[in-house]
Amino acid sequence: MKTIKRFFRSTIVGIFNIITWLPVVWEDRQFDFAYIFDILQFKLRLMEEYFRNANIIEDSEKIADSIKECKIILDRIQKNDYLPNDILEWPMTEENRKKIIEAGQKEEIEYSADISRFFTKMAKEIQNWWD
Repeated sequence: MKTIKRFFRSTIVGIFNIITWLPVVWEDRQFDFAYIFDILQFKLRLMEEYFRNANIIEDSEKIADSIKECKIILDRIQKNDYLPNDILEWPMTEENRKKIIEAGQKEEIEYSADISRFFTKMAKEIQNWWD
């Protein structure tokens, strides 16, 4: 009897997962790493919601907070918003040209640091994200 219940429950969860993931899978493409970030962001969102709402284990809020930290870093990576907002409005003077080059270099450093920060945190925390 437990096997039959488990089968039906598993089937319902599977169907729910297909429906939930369909928009993400539909938009996925094989030619750009940004789609990997979209998939990770979606999975992290689902996991954070699960741990915040399920209250199955004592540390569920702590786990949800850890996942949220990864989501915040990943959101910065996806937005790729490391340059000053008004950079395109700067007059093209020699001084501003140097500032633009410096801003571009700083952008690359911050972007790379966030990617490293994200995957380091994931590697450190991911095995704790289970109930």
